[in-house]
Amino acid sequence: MQHFMRSVKNHILMLTAVSALGWTPSLSAGELYPFTYIDHGSTISISKCSNSATGIVSVPALIDGKPVTEIDSYAFGSSSFYTEVVLPSSVTKIAPYAFSFCRLLQRFSSLGGLVSIDSDAFYFCDRLTSVILPASVTTIGDGAFTACQRLSDIALPAGLTSLGKFALAGTSITEVEIPSGLTVISDYAFGGCRSLKSVVIPPNVVSIGEGAFSASGLTELTISPSVISIGNAAFERTFLTSVVIPSTVKNFGNAVFRKCRFMKEITLPSNMSSIGDEMFSECESLRQVTIPASATSIGKSAFALSGLTSIRISSKVKTIGESAFQDCTGLSTVTIPTSVSDIGLNAFYGCTRMVSASFLGDAPLMQQQVFGLAAVGFKIFFSKSSKGFTVPRWHGYQTSRPAPEIVVQVDKLLSLKDGEDEAVFGNVIVGKKSSTRTYFIRNVGTKKLTGLSVITREGDFADFVPKNLTKSSLAPGKSASFQLVFKPKARGRRETTVEILSSDANENPFDFKLTGKGLVLIH
Repeated sequence: MQHFMRSVKNHILMLTAVSALGWTPSLSAGELYPFTYIDHGSTISISKCSNSATGIVSVPALIDGKPVTEIDSYAFGSSSFYTEVVLPSSVTKIAPYAFSFCRLLQRFSSLGGLVSIDSDAFYFCDRLTSVILPASVTTIGDGAFTACQRLSDIALPAGLTSLGKFALAGTSITEVEIPSGLTVISDYAFGGCRSLKSVVIPPNVVSIGEGAFSASGLTELTISPSVISIGNAAFERTFLTSVVIPSTVKNFGNAVFRKCRFMKEITLPSNMSSIGDEMFSECESLRQVTIPASATSIGKSAFALSGLTSIRISSKVKTIGESAFQDCTGLSTVTIPTSVSDIGLNAFYGCTRMVSASFLGDAPLMQQQVFGLAAVGFKIFFSKSSKGFTVPRWHGYQTSRPAPEIVVQVDKLLSLKDGEDEAVFGNVIVGKKSSTRTYFIRNVGTKKLTGLSVITREGDFADFVPKNLTKSSLAPGKSASFQLVFKPKARGRRETTVEILSSDANENPFDFKLTGKGLVLIH
């Protein structure tokens, strides 16, 4: 929205400057109420429509036997009282600002023959609701319908080959069909279109410009495998929940999906070379991302303030940028591959649930506060052959030579704290079973985790049944799962402690409390 509003402001300043210049016809003029016109010899252009005209204004096809072919700049003034304008098929061009600031204009139509609508032609016609354009239109200029906030009824002409920057920005369109001749969706063309919910980018489009759909109401997006470029902030602040980006896309701008707060799933192309600055920052619903195998860098604030609970960094990534994962409070662990040689300032700062980072290769160049404000007891693990690390601390963080490290998660999302967390099973009828809950055990250390078993101990241990532990040992980076069911044997509060036994040196057992309440039906 900041990009979009700043760009709109610049556009308004440009319009004001151009308006101040005015325009003076040098050719012979004439009048045919309510019009003033210019005779160009073989054709006529409308230079002015009287402000006293009201209701429906129809431009004549002929004046003095000559075709009317153009509507000049500022021809229809801002102090007018007409509500509808109809152009004949003889008119082929609408000049810049021709209808700008016609505050009472509600409907516009061309009967055919129109070819081009120049920049800002209908700028800020804020009561305009309906525009009918013929298939002959090939060009709609920059800002042509910008800030026509009530415009909901307009279809892009079938013959359109050029759609300018901000062309429909800030309108109330609810749907758009991209014509087959349009190959580029220009910067902010549909920015701020809050009523636009769904878009299909067809096979003819190769480029999506900066802010093209930013701050729009998009919830669904389909990108055809013809697109090769997506510009800065193209889908920023939309309502998208999932996106699949085809492998044809080679060029990505920064902040493409910034502040898409409902984004839950993103499929990145396997040949993507880098994750741009702020690309997914503040995507609060985004839980998991796999960095493509071809990516070599993760940009500044790429995932900052996102909802990530797990991240898989590919083995070709060399640099992790400044604040790349800052304030991702759902992240509990991260594995840094051998390829990483540089980690930027505050890269994982504020990841308050992060308990460990495992480095598979030599110590990279690491800036300040990379893991600042991590969880109490945060530890860095490194492999036996790694060089450059120091024990017991490195860059101020506690370190460990190869060792297993257990992490327990609920549904692979939320990491539990040893000895602190509690799982509440709620109310269950005595003798009946609760729904089954699945827990995941991960080894985020650099040595095999062995001796895995799950038991319940103390209190009402028989009411809580652990089952289906999938593995008894875990290699580094691997995971297992087990399930818990609550089956109360008596009424009232029931509680116990579940213990996960393993070879973890300081969390054996890893334990958390289980509670529930038994109910008795009264007939």
